[in-house]
Amino acid sequence: QAVGGIGRAIVSNTGSGGFLVLLAALATALCLVLVCIYMIRAVVVILLVAVAPVALACHALPQTEKVAALWWRATAACLGIQVAQALVLVTAVRVFFAPDGTNVLGLSAVDGLVNLLIVLCLLWIMLRIPKWSERLVFGSSGGPTKIVTQFVVRTVKAVA
Repeated sequence: QAVGGIGRAIVSNTGSGGFLVLLAALATALCLVLVCIYMIRAVVVILLVAVAPVALACHALPQTEKVAALWWRATAACLGIQVAQALVLVTAVRVFFAPDGTNVLGLSAVDGLVNLLIVLCLLWIMLRIPKWSERLVFGSSGGPTKIVTQFVVRTVKAVA
């Protein structure tokens, strides 16, 4: 129902002006990017499940403990993104897109520009949630490349 309401908000308001058509095209592009992010997240979850035994075995040594912690953070982030995006979507649809078309928060629900702007803001927030969770996973450590490089260097030093 939520996706249908957003789809109706995008499609029903495109016939009244050129600027609204551009906003609807932008909303459609953001929806496509969001679908791509959904697919990427599904692949990442599958990869995290595949490397789970090795990642959990990394708890055995102090040198590999950071890799195990990274796996835990990445798994929690992938599962948390889904929950956060669902909460944002359901909350926004229930608050801003009333089925009877009444005014919500002083905004006219019949105005196409307002509906498209609300949809664009909603999609933008949903696209930012994975970026925010990426910061939580990698923090100030410099990203995945630096973590893997540090792991390899520490492992080589421990073996040598």
